[in-house]
Amino acid sequence: MNADENWITKATNILFATTYKVELEARSRLRLFIPLLGSVFMVRTNILKDLKFEHDITENYNLSVRMYLNGYKIVYDSAIDASGECPSRLHRVARQVARWAEGTTRNFRKYFWKVMRSNKLTMREKAEFMLSGLSYLSATLLVFAVIGGVVVTAMIDYVLSQPLTYISVMLATLGLPATMIMQSIAIAKEGEIRRLTWIPYALILGYLIAPVSAYYALKGLISNNGEFHRTYKTGHLVNRKSAEIRTYLEYPK
Repeated sequence: MNADENWITKATNILFATTYKVELEARSRLRLFIPLLGSVFMVRTNILKDLKFEHDITENYNLSVRMYLNGYKIVYDSAIDASGECPSRLHRVARQVARWAEGTTRNFRKYFWKVMRSNKLTMREKAEFMLSGLSYLSATLLVFAVIGGVVVTAMIDYVLSQPLTYISVMLATLGLPATMIMQSIAIAKEGEIRRLTWIPYALILGYLIAPVSAYYALKGLISNNGEFHRTYKTGHLVNRKSAEIRTYLEYPK
């Protein structure tokens, strides 16, 4: 609802669109593990009464894993849309990502062997559970590669840093175009071609948040204690579409 507010909301809008319009739809079509993301989901009452919500900082991801372990499946419907508010400050985005990284990684560690041994999940679902559970730890590799390359170059010998440099260049060569293509597809599916110019903001935000993801993913990997921080919402609507939605809700025809 506030995508036009500043460069941070533009970046998070692109990231959210990519998740919902590309990633989740791909998981659905490939019949992979699909987590509940908390925006709009519907669960049978008897399932919630049976499984309940556990005390967890990513309670929706936790519930998703336990649903699959109990033989239930989650279906994604891309035709259902809901307007939301993007965090408009960098520290709010960082807190949100920190909770996701820590909670997701902790649940991955907690349920890894149960999922691998379960006969309720297919091999595809197990493989996707591993990829999604380790997704935030990939930021750890990025941070270590950058720090390692800088330290080796500055303190030891430039020659020794060349393997790290080659790896970094290779990952960037493969990763950046793939990310930009995926984000472009998400924008096209939303019918917001003008937002193609926002993609650089999303790339910059991704690099800025990488150290946060890395630290809290490691925390989730080794610690059992987490703190829930509610993402602050202002209720401030900025773009044209959200204004039309607000007008309709306040003055229904």
